[in-house]
Amino acid sequence: MVASVAAPRPDREFEAVARLGSDRTYVAAAVASSRACTTQLYRFTIGPGGRPSGLTPLSVPQITGVVMELVGSADGNVLAYKVGGLCAPHQLTGVIHLATRQITTWTYGTGGLRPPMDGDLSLTADGSVLGFMAGSPYNVYGLTNVRVLPTNAPGGPLTRHARKVLHLRTGVFRVLLSNTGSQMYVETAAAPRGGAVILSVYSTTTGKRIRLLGRIGPGGLNRAELSVTPDAAGKHLLIYGYFHPGHLEEINLSTGHMITVTTAQSPVMDGGQTSVAW
Repeated sequence: MVASVAAPRPDREFEAVARLGSDRTYVAAAVASSRACTTQLYRFTIGPGGRPSGLTPLSVPQITGVVMELVGSADGNVLAYKVGGLCAPHQLTGVIHLATRQITTWTYGTGGLRPPMDGDLSLTADGSVLGFMAGSPYNVYGLTNVRVLPTNAPGGPLTRHARKVLHLRTGVFRVLLSNTGSQMYVETAAAPRGGAVILSVYSTTTGKRIRLLGRIGPGGLNRAELSVTPDAAGKHLLIYGYFHPGHLEEINLSTGHMITVTTAQSPVMDGGQTSVAW
């Protein structure tokens, strides 16, 4: 670890971080106390030697609720987020167009102890399409669907405007749209009753698998242990595990070749709240 960024105030803590445009600019979501139930977005940059700048409040309104996920488009113009927590009456997905400061939100589920779920947000390079996984938490394999949504769609119920592009009986553990949106990288189990965790490329037009990239985990009880995040060019994924927080791997999305990432110090990753951008 080269350096760290402190929370802007003692009563705030970071919940998520996302790259915004280049690999030098980032946005962090800092949540106020649970009683205040608001999230402020901050911009910072990473300079030579990995040294971060100070935090600057992003010129957008505060978000009501706890931002659990945050992702930025490769062109730096669009942010997408998911709001959750006890103070959120609904699961809420939002998109911010930074040029206009326009915020659009969509709801998914109607509350209850275990409502339908969505998550694992990703954006195309120009921020025009949002991808996410969705489904019922009662399914033994977890969420099983992938949907895509134009980010200029009007607000309201998420399923009214989002199109289902994939259903997998083996479960959808993670999903990531390609820069163009024509393909998606999907983490799932190798077989309906378990097996290794694999990463494959699917078409968002047909929902058909294009090719298998490779086996990325052993599966078993911790089959969904791996999270993925792309680099700025969208050519590689960083793979990190909830149950093996010091283990990092990089996969080439063209060849499927994987290498172990060596860091100067083991990164500290909280398994419940890990958020990585590179």
